[in-house]
Amino acid sequence: MHVLGAGMPRTGTTSLRAALHQLGLRAFHMQDILVSTEHSKAWLDYVTDQSTFDDLLDHVLKAGFNATVDAPFNHFVDQLVQRFPSAKVILTVRDSKDWAQSMASFNFFMEATRRRPFNFFEPFRTLELLAQRLPRKIQMKPRVFPHLGEREDAYLARMQADWVAQVRKVVPQEKLLIFNVADGWDPLCNFLELPSPQGEFPKLNQGSKVQTLGYVLHFLCWTWPVYP
Repeated sequence: MHVLGAGMPRTGTTSLRAALHQLGLRAFHMQDILVSTEHSKAWLDYVTDQSTFDDLLDHVLKAGFNATVDAPFNHFVDQLVQRFPSAKVILTVRDSKDWAQSMASFNFFMEATRRRPFNFFEPFRTLELLAQRLPRKIQMKPRVFPHLGEREDAYLARMQADWVAQVRKVVPQEKLLIFNVADGWDPLCNFLELPSPQGEFPKLNQGSKVQTLGYVLHFLCWTWPVYP
């Protein structure tokens, strides 16, 4: 592995993945679990104790990936930096108000996938199983919880600060870039010691699109029992 992504979901990880691809790296993202039965099985085998973390990494490496971004691998950055000490770590961060809005859209979408009829089908069934089984496998996880009456953006700001502190404890300073994708190519490429590509930095997986998809799925959840 050349690059390890330590950022939380909805902090620009999909855009970072596309940027790394433009730079010649192939990054494993949660989306790869959603679109590949082989990758989803590898993760399910790991969280159900049918394989080891080394087995999982071997599977990912043999599939041609040389970088990671997003969940679930962000929760394993402490183990990954031990396995790949020469890898560089990118911790994506985001303005807490923007992150709160994006997470609200994402949670709205995910709520629908846990309901009938979607919870009968892949990849949503696998996602739910991972959500249930993964926490016992990880040591790095959010350590803060919302206070009564606390605004979502204030809570996420505390969560992000705690996560940055956790990552800094396990990653050497010279190997770590704390990165906001809004800053574009220059800080990323300077850190990776690569030339900046022509054109704008990728901007993908916007919260508004996720929210629209969430409305569609919720509509189907409400109406599917009336279909013949």
